[in-house]
Amino acid sequence: MANNCSCSKWIKQKLPGQNQRTLSWYRLGADGGSKWSEVYRVEATGELAIAAVLPLYDDRERLLGVAKVDLLLSGIDDFLDGFTIGRFFGPSADRSGQSFIIERSGELLLPLPPRKSHSEWKIG
Repeated sequence: MANNCSCSKWIKQKLPGQNQRTLSWYRLGADGGSKWSEVYRVEATGELAIAAVLPLYDDRERLLGVAKVDLLLSGIDDFLDGFTIGRFFGPSADRSGQSFIIERSGELLLPLPPRKSHSEWKIG
């Protein structure tokens, strides 16, 4: 499916010494359609993240590349902390609800357990 973004005009940059096409996130996106990666640890910071990937096509529907956005779980956790969840009206008003995200495998991803630093969180 073409995404009609005229991407071929600006997708020209190559990273020296790296073949992004061999990486798991690239292969995931190249399979077609927007997808979420599995949770992984960011090499530079040690934080846990998930990636959103989207294949980019030319006007002939040939794959030009894959766009990737890394989302830190700590940032998602902070975002979810901003919500008030629960009953807001009536005699049994209760705002003690909690949001959470579960991986397809059934593993609880968020909320993250309290730790001294995000790099102490473990995957699996």
